[in-house]
Amino acid sequence: MGNIEDGIIAERRLQEKLSELIPLKHFIVTGYARNGLYLLIKAMRWDGSAEMIVPAFTCSIIKHTVEEAGITAVPVDAEDDGINIDPAKILRAITPRTKAIYVVHTYGVAAQIDTICDIARKRNLIVIEDCAHAPFSFYRGKQLGTFGDYALFSFIKKNINYEGGAIGTNNPSIHARMVMLQREYERNRPATLALVLDNAVRMAGAWWESGFSLRALALMKFNDFLNVLLYKGAYGIRIDETRFFASEASCYRTMAQLDPLYRKYLENSGDYLKYKDMVSGIRMYDIPQRGEDTLPFYFTGAVSGSSRLYRLLSFRTWRNSNEAGRYPRADYLYAHYRVFSKAILLFRNRAGAVKRQEQQEQQAQSA
Repeated sequence: MGNIEDGIIAERRLQEKLSELIPLKHFIVTGYARNGLYLLIKAMRWDGSAEMIVPAFTCSIIKHTVEEAGITAVPVDAEDDGINIDPAKILRAITPRTKAIYVVHTYGVAAQIDTICDIARKRNLIVIEDCAHAPFSFYRGKQLGTFGDYALFSFIKKNINYEGGAIGTNNPSIHARMVMLQREYERNRPATLALVLDNAVRMAGAWWESGFSLRALALMKFNDFLNVLLYKGAYGIRIDETRFFASEASCYRTMAQLDPLYRKYLENSGDYLKYKDMVSGIRMYDIPQRGEDTLPFYFTGAVSGSSRLYRLLSFRTWRNSNEAGRYPRADYLYAHYRVFSKAILLFRNRAGAVKRQEQQEQQAQSA
């Protein structure tokens, strides 16, 4: 890692750029998004009895980070007909110890964030939006990350970049505390084999999510095999205390990618609708689009039946770290929900594409 002071200068420039694209006043840039969540929890100064509601269907790093920061993560199941945390189930999980609700816009599908924020305000709870899968996306004409009190962003895997996260807010006092803690917690990271493996895994993920290609998919599956073989599925879920600052190079690399990434997310709607119309055998959840709303960048769904082809051309989502049977909807999603390679279109969608084109031509002629 380079000089911290040089990194701070680069971080400030990146913060300014983020504020241009995301209407939040204050940002802290970290090596990984998880470190931003850790800083926030510590800055809130809650005692050890505090609870944070988190999705039962999500990456295990969220629950791990919350608990490593010293409070209790309380999982809540997903919507019965969707993939995000269920507002009705949130209501049943709130206790006098609840301090916050953590909301993930899973794979770019916006959660019912307006409803969740209404619940939180009535009970004096804070809302943290995880926009790692949905940077620059809109829901009901408003940008995700600006509904709640704090917003987490990750720039890993959205382009070829193996580090980079940020946390944004309009709260100046909590932001100031996080800045102080960021300097306090930072440590130098020794060059080890674990560092090399960590960066290799992140680069593979970046390559996969930048294009969803077959070669990147094969590498992701190999990484997953190594994860299970060497780490029993738990690799990478710890807090890396040397990544409370992003490196200078990472900040400048992220800045160079933000404008293209912004355009990419705003222009993806046609591709998503094409996939949704053309693919059979995959349950893709209906997503109402209103005005400026942004459709997901990821091509995801639950596989119906036992299609080997779909499983070969897709990558499973996170491992289930919950007690089996306690969150039935999450259990189902962990078992069946997948992210697909665009190559699947070459095998199963040509007939659907021709049929749709014929329908459009007929509609144009009749008009």
